[in-house]
Amino acid sequence: MENAVIKWWCSYIGSTRYICNYLRQQYQVPVCQYIPADGVDRYVVQAFFDALSAVELDAYTKAVKTIQQSDEAIEKAHQQQLERLRLPCCTSRTSI
Repeated sequence: MENAVIKWWCSYIGSTRYICNYLRQQYQVPVCQYIPADGVDRYVVQAFFDALSAVELDAYTKAVKTIQQSDEAIEKAHQQQLERLRLPCCTSRTSI
C-alpha cells in the first residue's frame, strides 16, 4: 500500500460519511474505515476559504501597489510636462 491511491467514497445512507473501500476492493475484506463527513467537510471548507482569503489578500495587495505605482508614474509625468512647459517661458524671459 506504499504508493497506492486510496479512494474514499461518500455514503449518504443514514448519515453522511466517508468510506475507505481499498481493502475491500483489493482483498475482499470488510470496509476498513467509516469517517463521519460533517467534521471533515467543515475542516476542508474552512481550510479552502482560509487559503482563498490569503490569495485574495495577496491579489488585493498587489492591485493596490500597482495602482499606487501607476498614480506615481502619472504624477511624475505631469510634473515633467509642467517643467517642459516652464522652460521655454523662462528662457524667453532671460533672453529679452
